[in-house]
Amino acid sequence: MATPGLVESFFSLLPGGAPEEPERRANLARGLEAAWQAARQAWPGIELSSEEFAAYLLSRLTRSEPVEDEIIRLHAADLYLACACQRGDAEAQKALEGLCQQAAAAALRGQDPSGALSAEVAQGLLTRLLSGGADGAGKLGQFQGRAAFRAFLRVAASREALNLRRARRRECPLAEDLLLRLVSEEDPELALWKQRYRQEFKLAFQEVLRSLSPRERNLLSHQVVEDLTLDQIGAMYHVNRSTVCRWLQSIRERLHQATRAALAERLSVTPQDVDSILRLVLSRIDTSLERVLASPVSKET
Repeated sequence: MATPGLVESFFSLLPGGAPEEPERRANLARGLEAAWQAARQAWPGIELSSEEFAAYLLSRLTRSEPVEDEIIRLHAADLYLACACQRGDAEAQKALEGLCQQAAAAALRGQDPSGALSAEVAQGLLTRLLSGGADGAGKLGQFQGRAAFRAFLRVAASREALNLRRARRRECPLAEDLLLRLVSEEDPELALWKQRYRQEFKLAFQEVLRSLSPRERNLLSHQVVEDLTLDQIGAMYHVNRSTVCRWLQSIRERLHQATRAALAERLSVTPQDVDSILRLVLSRIDTSLERVLASPVSKET
């Protein structure tokens, strides 16, 4: 028999209640039992109450056929994982991350020798599924359980790869003086150092840019060259402004580390002067990035 909580919860939530006919009622109970057993066997380390699972199964029904027939057609184990992920279960989300990586690799098989694009597609897909919609809600809720979850993810990964490639084609090339723009605000002391060591600054900043990933360079370009808001950048990548904010904060940390190393190596000045220059440069980088990170929510639709 199915766990009492699953059957009772499902029957209590079912519009109109449980089927009156004993045979239909028994068939539905057996279908629920099979769904529960399949889910627990597929994901033994993921905990989800039978009541939560019952409600989630019911939310996926179209009522286009008898409920006992529809239940057995659902991919119950996949829905169990999706439900647990949406409820924030860490083990479930870890399992989903692995499935996203597999889906991205399958979608890009033979097209991504280095694996770099596959990794970026997998991360983007995971973000979009869990929390990356423009409204902050994940797209995982769109999975209805009528097709296998792996097939759903392969289609989503292919779409993610296509969107990523399109976004890259739209992106403007990075100017060689991108980071010089970032620190171009008036500061007499910094202007003096830049005039004296302009070539060294340029080479150092080119080295810094090369240390960033393509997406990090593109995001920096959108912010510095195009002066886009968080919402505008998010619309390009189909993510919310919080995700863009996290990306830019990560870039700031990378810029700090890479700029310190590059300038220290190239400038023939005393350690004290290097520290002075670094403080000036990094403060300008922070000022430029903090301006967009602190921007208000866009009113555009």
